[in-house]
Amino acid sequence: MPPTLLDLSSELTTRILCALDAESIARCELTCHSVRSLIRSTPSIQHHIACDAAGASDDFTVSTIQRSILERTSALVACESAFAQLKPMWSALLPLPSTCVGPASASASVCASALASVELSGGIYVQTDADHKRIHWVTLPDLPDIKPIWTTLNPVQAEETSVVLNITTAVEENDLIFVVKYSWIGEDESAGVVSLWPFCLSTSLVHPQARGGPIEVLSPVYGKPFVCVEVVGDVVACTVIPDEPSNRTPPRGSDHAFIVNWKTGEITKDIVAPPKSFHGLAFLTPEVLMLSNMVDASLELWDISPTGIVRSSPVLTLHLPFLSKGVKIFKMATRSRPNPRAYDGPANTNPFRIASPSSSCDALVFFQLTFAETLRTAQKFRARNQPITVLDFNFRPAHLARRDAAERGLGVGRKLKSGVEWVSQWEDMEEVKSTSPRELQELQMKRFHFTSWKDVVEPEDSLCAADEVNASFDSTTETGMALPCSYRQLCGFGRQDYAAVIMDDSRIIAQRKGALEVLYFG
Repeated sequence: MPPTLLDLSSELTTRILCALDAESIARCELTCHSVRSLIRSTPSIQHHIACDAAGASDDFTVSTIQRSILERTSALVACESAFAQLKPMWSALLPLPSTCVGPASASASVCASALASVELSGGIYVQTDADHKRIHWVTLPDLPDIKPIWTTLNPVQAEETSVVLNITTAVEENDLIFVVKYSWIGEDESAGVVSLWPFCLSTSLVHPQARGGPIEVLSPVYGKPFVCVEVVGDVVACTVIPDEPSNRTPPRGSDHAFIVNWKTGEITKDIVAPPKSFHGLAFLTPEVLMLSNMVDASLELWDISPTGIVRSSPVLTLHLPFLSKGVKIFKMATRSRPNPRAYDGPANTNPFRIASPSSSCDALVFFQLTFAETLRTAQKFRARNQPITVLDFNFRPAHLARRDAAERGLGVGRKLKSGVEWVSQWEDMEEVKSTSPRELQELQMKRFHFTSWKDVVEPEDSLCAADEVNASFDSTTETGMALPCSYRQLCGFGRQDYAAVIMDDSRIIAQRKGALEVLYFG
């Protein structure tokens, strides 16, 4: 008779069970009393279940605080419970610097003339000021009695005719803050140059590894553009979308997506698209970049590996479901957290390394889509547009994989509809959208599962038909709150005096009347 699981040593059985997900372990508990007793009495299995249910990872090898596995499990469960009940362990009010007034945005696309840019990475909160000349950052406290001190970075000097368009950070990897600047050509503010500036966050100086210094990516640009920027390892990806008047025919410039090695200053790829195409980007792996194409209503996956085959087209294009007749996408922003890491292990010893960095294995890519009927006037569109819809799907670094339909993590927000509904048309989603003013303030999330994703080698495999893209409706917002969501009601931050809400895996932060309201969950 072949040996069974119970015939193995307890150590080997534990290793086998820890290779399963939480749902599979729960099924194993139902087999017999011996297995159930082993699962419930083994700290490593319980810790694995807690991490899997939370979509978290625990890299205790880089932790600055040595805690037992029972203490780590207890802390994780307490944090998840606090998030689920929206009951923070403590809260604090941090005054903003006096120059940080006016609206702020945590979205991927930031218009320099209207919104400040906000970042949250590695426990560091970063924000531009009202006139887009300075950047302020602070290390958020982990204890209620700590009074943090703001630090100011001045990327734009007094004599410069420049503004900061957007920022991004790579705190854990490179102690890096990346600044995108728009500099006028002469005295003409309608024409300028877009450049990338890598700074060291801890010193506020130009990053010492940036041998090429500032990187000019596009000139001339007419009008302050929309810019999205992300950095992973040595690579920074930046999309530039010219801000053209809606009545100009034809528009002046095309959209560009630049892939740059920020350490050498070399632009390795320049992807050009029709105007108003690129409204977001996300790294799926350090070698795969996803661009959201608003014109084609598709997601483009580009191979950006330095040793890969040079392609003039994406290796994979995923078309979103068809819109109803007369409906158009007006904005398609994208955000991903946590970003994948190009370096394994603590390769850098920067002062901002967090104790237990999140894993990109279960990272979420969020979309913010704004769409409305094209026949409406601009004024009616602003007043009566469809609520912003936040979509997310899951990927794994080694391969693009469908996420299991079972819920992982916790829910925040009012439940709109029970169960999971599979749809393939946008109009099917309209049935679950509310129209009352109160409910329009709710943050709504849809989770997309791309069932036909696979490693693509040949260009002829690069197109997925629309009917191959399935979507599941998620009735509540999900954890993994490493993504910022602006101008939405969430966790009580629904009043108009809240300028922005941004989250990570232990905090929810709202900007309100010149201060940051920090809710700490553990």
